[in-house]
Amino acid sequence: MFRLPNDVARHLQDGGTLIVPSLQRAHTVRLCFAAAALGEGRGVFASPDVRTDAVWLREEVERRAGEDASRWPRLLEPAEEWFLWRQCVAEVARPFALLNVGALAESLQRSSELAAQFRIPLGAQGEGSESDILCRAQRAFDERCRDFRATSLAALLGRLADRGTAGRGTAGRGALQLRGFDTVPPALGAIVGTSTAEPRESAEPRGPVLAAPKVLRAEDTREELERIAGWCRERLLARADARLLV
Repeated sequence: MFRLPNDVARHLQDGGTLIVPSLQRAHTVRLCFAAAALGEGRGVFASPDVRTDAVWLREEVERRAGEDASRWPRLLEPAEEWFLWRQCVAEVARPFALLNVGALAESLQRSSELAAQFRIPLGAQGEGSESDILCRAQRAFDERCRDFRATSLAALLGRLADRGTAGRGTAGRGALQLRGFDTVPPALGAIVGTSTAEPRESAEPRGPVLAAPKVLRAEDTREELERIAGWCRERLLARADARLLV
């Protein structure tokens, strides 16, 4: 069974907040924490404070807006943001009849969020190009936000960073730690006060490498999926208590 590094477990036991990049990782950490507590014979314990970066940032905006509502615009709800992106992309993609508007809207929204997190300026590289579609959709989305006198979470990242790090008095219950990021997004690092040069390494010693990587060539998608399923099945049969994070 996967176990939490000792420093992460202590951080959570002390009431600290752990920020991770995905819901799957947050769920896995909670399961590991609960399994460790039950293994120690504790039937009752406080739930660990584990949040995704998106959830924590939204709560941080709400906390700061609560301190001075006149200085902060209304933050769009996730469902509102999703709907506005879908509307804007439908307009921009009208000349491209074969595009899947729903899938494109999700991709462009995610691209916009990543650009804000990594402080990448948006610029079109030619009419009809992918970057042009993104820029036009972003402009349409920004106009919709102004009409509603609201804004997205991505648009507020720079403002959060400009108002200082969130080391004390945050939406969390205690100190902050970031784990599970390949690279901490610069915007998030500036808000939390964490270096973005490298992901934080675990204090636990690394074990030996158990297997060497190898490449398998599949004839088609079906064979590739069958090989993936077979690999997962072998691991679960070998360790019945294992969990797969996909």
